[in-house]
Amino acid sequence: MFRFVTALVFAIMALCLGLCLGLGAAHAERRVALVVGNNNYTNLPADEQLSTAVNDARAVGDTLSRLGFEVIEGENLSRSEFSAKFDELTRKLSPGDTALFYFAGHGVTLGGGNYLLPSDVPDVESGQESLLARTSLGEEDIVTDIQARGVRVAVVVLDACRNNPFKRSGRRSVGGQRGLGQIDAASGVFKLYSAGIGQAALDRLGKNDSNPNSVFTRVLLPELMRPGLDLTMLAKLVGREVQRLASTVHHDQQPAYYDQILDNVYLAGAPSSDQKPSNPTGATPSIGEAEASQKNQVVAMVPPVVQPLPATIPCGTGAVTELSSSRGACPLSEEEERSLKVKDAFKECKDCPDMVVVPAGSFMMGSPEDEKERKSDEGPQREVTIGWPFAVGRFAVTFDEWDACVADGGCEDYRPGDRGWGRGRLPVINVSWDDAKAYVAWLSGRTGKTYRLLSEAEWEYVARAGVTTPFWWGARITPQQANYNITRTYNGAFNGGAAGEYRAKTVPVDLFGANPFGLYQVQGNVQEWVEDCWHESYDEAPADGSAWTTGDCNLLGRVRRGGSWRSYPWDLRAAGRERTVSASVTQSIDTGFRVARTLAP
Repeated sequence: MFRFVTALVFAIMALCLGLCLGLGAAHAERRVALVVGNNNYTNLPADEQLSTAVNDARAVGDTLSRLGFEVIEGENLSRSEFSAKFDELTRKLSPGDTALFYFAGHGVTLGGGNYLLPSDVPDVESGQESLLARTSLGEEDIVTDIQARGVRVAVVVLDACRNNPFKRSGRRSVGGQRGLGQIDAASGVFKLYSAGIGQAALDRLGKNDSNPNSVFTRVLLPELMRPGLDLTMLAKLVGREVQRLASTVHHDQQPAYYDQILDNVYLAGAPSSDQKPSNPTGATPSIGEAEASQKNQVVAMVPPVVQPLPATIPCGTGAVTELSSSRGACPLSEEEERSLKVKDAFKECKDCPDMVVVPAGSFMMGSPEDEKERKSDEGPQREVTIGWPFAVGRFAVTFDEWDACVADGGCEDYRPGDRGWGRGRLPVINVSWDDAKAYVAWLSGRTGKTYRLLSEAEWEYVARAGVTTPFWWGARITPQQANYNITRTYNGAFNGGAAGEYRAKTVPVDLFGANPFGLYQVQGNVQEWVEDCWHESYDEAPADGSAWTTGDCNLLGRVRRGGSWRSYPWDLRAAGRERTVSASVTQSIDTGFRVARTLAP
């Protein structure tokens, strides 16, 4: 009997322990990092090769491993290898995780953006800016793709503020003179740069400096392991010491940081109850620092174990951003809507589309007369001004989202066929212009907000995302950038392309990277209905971005934009247009739509 009772007690204890461990595993977010160091640049001169970047990456990777990160490492990565490693990172991330991206190597600022250079970057000159952008990795693209995974905290550390490797005498160069430019951090993101705007970061403190790491990274490493330092205090400590060391060789280098995280994030554990928060300056905290000290204290890395957020945050409790994955999916309050910033994202019901705020701005609509495969209906070019930010669906509407409308009694109970390709995250197809209007009517009723189709001008504005080339990534197109009919090429060959890349059907809406506005597959995969009636030219078209609906739209027809999986590459150009006369009944296997949302001024 005694043995039975004893066994029963131990069994109950084991069960309780198992439950506790199981609950702990369910609540603790993962910590995943990508750490890359590039020393070797095969197309650049010998004096532009680096000596410490690989050592820096190895040391940072080892430190992060000790802090509880799952570390993905890469050295001397080409563009394709870099992309593959980054894809590995994003595939490992889930909502609520902590992500860290570290890069040591060459970087340049170009057209208001920062670009990290892979080992096979071409040796470009002035006039080849689009080539450089296409063959490098954009900082904002990296951040956007990490945020799209719904991570709780995103930390980006760039030791890439070296002299521009393309700045050499006797040639016209591309990019800034040295260092990286300021790119404001999106909400939920902390960025740390090895030097300030326009400054160059030192690898060594002179010829006799035998330290294997750059000046920035050698200072960063011990601070990463110090308990009780939140990210802001860590950045200040690193900044002060790097500045001091650089001054000993009469060099100006002060690391810069940009903090858009509402909580205090501790890399090596929060301060104990009897430990005061660190103050590296020793001065009385500023108003901003005093406010920061009142923020929630969140341990981003173990130890100790992170305390989970509540399952949901009540609606109407503050601004909504991409990283607010714990906020309830419900309509924005007036306060939340007024607080939205460009690139903020939100979702107003469980099955509603993910929306992204795009900026106000002006652009030249239509194509220049010398653009390859230009059609007469793409002109005359004219300036259009979008006077107020608005929100756009991050993706084309998916089958999941359409089917939710039907299940809720909307969309006229129409269930479009999927041609056997599947539903889920594939874009909805076989929907007419009237079907698209029925969906936005349901969405508006469900949320109490003004959802609609984009106007044709708005569509081209978000497709261009600030560029003037035919595609947001440049003047050429490859199957690695969009889903289209590759049996024809545009503006030259697409570098061969792997066999079988003519997919001949739709692909998931998030397969390719986002454009600079944070939108996916605006060009390719499915054509998208817009609000406007068809007109043969832009003569007398509205200049304020509104839809052009004068005339008999049933007679004139409607407009589809963006090209599709079966379109030739030139049909994916930002200026490309297609007329559809029987839009009310045309339900095609290559056509879907994207939604817009009017925001209160």
